Amino acid sequence: VDGRPYFVMEYVDGVSIPGYCETRQLSIANLKASALIAVPGIIAVFAGVQLVKIIPTVLFYRLVVWALFFVSLRLLYSGAVG
Repeated sequence: VDGRPYFVMEYVDGVSIPGYCETRQLSIANLKASALIAVPGIIAVFAGVQLVKIIPTVLFYRLVVWALFFVSLRLLYSGAVG
C-alpha cells in the first residue's frame, strides 16, 4: 500500500527436515549439498533485501543473475571433479 516491497509467507503443514530425510533415506552427501545451498541462500535473501534498498532494481537483478550463474558453475565443477 505504501510502495515498499514486502514478503508474504504461509504456514505449510508437513514433516520436519530430519523426518523427511529419514523417510526418504537421503545420504550424507545429499544433506551436505542441501546445507551448502541453504545457508548462502538465506544470507542472500537478507542481503538482497538490504541491497535492493540501496541500488537500482535493474542493477540488483543483474547482480543476482550473475551470482546464480557463478554458483551454478561452482556446483557443476565440484560435482564433476568429485
